Amino acid sequence: MWYNVDIKFIGGIIMKKIIVKVLSGLIIFSSLFSVAASANANEYSGWRSNTIFYDGQPTIAYADSSQWDKRYDSVKYEYYWVCATPDFQQGYCNAWICTDGKWYFLNTDGRMETDVLIGDKSKKERYLLDETGAMETNTYWDQFGSSNYIDSNGLVNLPDVYYKMMPTSSTQSQLVTVPNLVESSIETAKNALSNINLNYSIIFYDTNDQSNNGKVLKQSDFGKVQEGSTITLTVGKYSS
Repeated sequence: MWYNVDIKFIGGIIMKKIIVKVLSGLIIFSSLFSVAASANANEYSGWRSNTIFYDGQPTIAYADSSQWDKRYDSVKYEYYWVCATPDFQQGYCNAWICTDGKWYFLNTDGRMETDVLIGDKSKKERYLLDETGAMETNTYWDQFGSSNYIDSNGLVNLPDVYYKMMPTSSTQSQLVTVPNLVESSIETAKNALSNINLNYSIIFYDTNDQSNNGKVLKQSDFGKVQEGSTITLTVGKYSS
């Protein structure tokens, strides 16, 4: 009889331990799920190699929706947004624009950036833009299994491990804007590309129009490319 009571007693202890472990596991799982869910709406995975840096302070401006215009790039087959100044005489470039309480960044070519990090290369802080181009605030950016808080000003501090992964400022690989070189002379085009650390290759195209001799008729890229990229120029070669 004592033996049976002891077995029940021991069994009860074991059962209680199992229940406690199960409940603990459920609580931990529940807490992890709730944390993930709170940041899920603005969660990003994978290291962002596309970081745009600016030297000096960008322009700060406020604009209403009427100043924004959606355009189509027939070369890259994509739409992009630009923002006009209040007099609609020109577009903003290298500027932070606030519209309806949200901040957007326009690069040096005047195009609105999306899904990218923006910042000063000498600092660890970055601004994170979502897929719509709006600056992220008061949320978490998940990278390599750790959550980095983006404050109310839109700044996220890059941990040392991320910051050190970036090249040093002297060799920083940046996005640069390829100018429209069509109709330029071959020498002008080559100098323009060299000045922004881009390489070039030349393809000569026979033409019976003497005015096109030595002139760029076509180029392989427009807009933003990585520093050090090669741009192919098709140049007219007059043949009578």
